[in-house]
Amino acid sequence: MIVRSFILQPLLGRWGPTNFTASGSVPRSNQISVPGAPITQRLKILLWDCQAWIHVVFVASCILGLVASCQAAFLTSLGTSGAQDVFRQILVYAGWPPALAICCECIAQGCIPLAHALRPTPAPVREDLLVRDPATGVAYPSKEAKKPEWKIKQRTSLRVMVVNAYYIMVFIGSWYL
Repeated sequence: MIVRSFILQPLLGRWGPTNFTASGSVPRSNQISVPGAPITQRLKILLWDCQAWIHVVFVASCILGLVASCQAAFLTSLGTSGAQDVFRQILVYAGWPPALAICCECIAQGCIPLAHALRPTPAPVREDLLVRDPATGVAYPSKEAKKPEWKIKQRTSLRVMVVNAYYIMVFIGSWYL
């Protein structure tokens, strides 16, 4: 992305305006957060215009890599008789805790644009988030606009809790392998 944005564009000439603004938000012209926008329009805008198809390819390759690693673990332990050997091979090939945690985090972060296309966050009207000073007429953010959203934090903390539970399970289970 960096090579494409900063090196190739000056060499090949700029081929159009970018779909993301400097703040990281999607411009209003894309009509992604409009409640009545059809899902096909939102998917087309995010996947093709904003080039989020790269995220889909990345997530698919991570999942295919995990599946291939599990398949290799099963095939190498096929000749052995015990389930202990199968679990040991899965732990070595696909379930090594640091690599699995990084892969799970990459998959979760790569799914964010697709989740935004399927269920966009509601964009409130700007004036609803502002409070005007009666004396000067200057608009200030309201107290509700300053409150942080905790929905993303709850999902992230749940994911971290599951990964930590897996770490503890692997640590305790490795004594018996």
